[in-house]
Amino acid sequence: MNFDFTKVAEDLINYGWHSSLDFFPNPLLEDLRGTLLHLNENELFRPAKVGKGIKQKRVAEIRGDWIKWLSEAGDYPSTKIYLEVMNEFRLVLNRELLMAASEFEAHFAIYPKNTFYKKHLDRHKNNPHRLITTTLYLNKNYEDKQGGALIVEDLHKNHVVTLNPHWGRFVCFISSDFPHEVQTTTVERYSLTGWMRSR
Repeated sequence: MNFDFTKVAEDLINYGWHSSLDFFPNPLLEDLRGTLLHLNENELFRPAKVGKGIKQKRVAEIRGDWIKWLSEAGDYPSTKIYLEVMNEFRLVLNRELLMAASEFEAHFAIYPKNTFYKKHLDRHKNNPHRLITTTLYLNKNYEDKQGGALIVEDLHKNHVVTLNPHWGRFVCFISSDFPHEVQTTTVERYSLTGWMRSR
């Protein structure tokens, strides 16, 4: 399975973010969606929390998603391929962006109906290791009226882009530069979110 990371790297260099609808092949998307649904059917997701360490707590007024880390999900062919691709991508970005990302971590996320994630920044003083944020959307037959869009701003509170979670959309951006939020969704919303991290 071959991937062309050139366009993504160029967009990150020139704009700080990238979005595409055809980065991952459909069979892999189908397999990833199937894995997410299987994990959910077996009640292996848990409510996402805010904060760090022992201070973590569930605050539904800030975020309403449920997550399952790939590192805890078990050995699935779909997630193995996905992690291999993203680690190859990490090495390309280390070279092209002169980054020092040493690892990639990711989790499946399910936003139940009528949930959201308020505006936040992925890299801040309490979590300085996240360098690049990635998201892959796994909702079939999505319609814009169903909500759940990703709203991205710059550090000066200027609107950058609104990205609806269409099937197979792959988004990545520099974690320290773009506050973002997930708007309220009217349907169950599926995604796979990750971070390229330094140690």
